[in-house]
Amino acid sequence: MSQPVPNPDAIAKANHAIQELLDSGTKPTLRAVRQSAGVAASAAAEAVREWNATQGERADAEAIPESLNVRFLAIWNEARREAHTAFQATTKEFQAERAELHADIDALTAELATATQTATEHETELAAALAELAAERDQHQTALAEIAQAQTASASLRLENAKLAATTETLEKQLAALQANFDALLAKITK
Repeated sequence: MSQPVPNPDAIAKANHAIQELLDSGTKPTLRAVRQSAGVAASAAAEAVREWNATQGERADAEAIPESLNVRFLAIWNEARREAHTAFQATTKEFQAERAELHADIDALTAELATATQTATEHETELAAALAELAAERDQHQTALAEIAQAQTASASLRLENAKLAATTETLEKQLAALQANFDALLAKITK
């Protein structure tokens, strides 16, 4: 089945729509030409196809001269070399900074390990000193308890001694009274 040949007036309308689209800065597409011109898809397609063909011819006619192309390639290659050189220099700087940062990290890690070890040693020494102080405190508390017991025993002995002294004094008085009675009796008997 063959497609109908587009109406020349419709193609002219489509070509006019293409020019308006170009003037407005819009690339002519099948849909844009069809909507702008209000024509059938076949007319819009034919106009866009013709426009695309002329664009290819125009591009061929406007080819860049070989001397400009060689000069452009030389400038482009020089720019690439400079960019590559700059990139390598930046990469070396970055790698040097990275190595320096790694060295700093290693040094800080070593310092942290040393500080941690020192802190652990101090904690161990402190724990030993605290244990020693606790033992001394326990000894002092034991000694204080023994002193308190001795003081209690001493007070008890003083009280007992006072009682014994009172008892001794009473007995001495009784003995003196008995002696006096005995002497009086003996004197009576011997008379």
